[in-house]
Amino acid sequence: MLKNIMIKRYLLFCLILIVPILSISQTTSDSIKISTEQLKTTNLIFAEHAKLTDENVLLKSQIVNLEKIDSTWVHTDSVRREQISNYEKVVQQKDKQIKKVKKWSSFKDYVIGGLSILAICLLL
Repeated sequence: MLKNIMIKRYLLFCLILIVPILSISQTTSDSIKISTEQLKTTNLIFAEHAKLTDENVLLKSQIVNLEKIDSTWVHTDSVRREQISNYEKVVQQKDKQIKKVKKWSSFKDYVIGGLSILAICLLL
């Protein structure tokens, strides 16, 4: 008797499960049919998409690295411009000193030349 009840329950359970199984298999078999050529094309599209996604990540990281390099060069450039400005100031100062020395030197030459001529005139 217990065995009979178990068999009835098992059959009822199988009947309950058959309806969803048949309805699911029916929708999947009627869904989409794709040729091998279309499947190859689809696989190539997905492979290319994966490749481009990876490449996009690499390009973004490369952009970040290049921006860091650029900021370093901007800083270096500003330091170099400041050094050049300082060198130009030093060159201007040295140029003024050279002009003063040339003026004094030419003045000394005239004075020495004049004194020499005066000394020669006095000796004669």
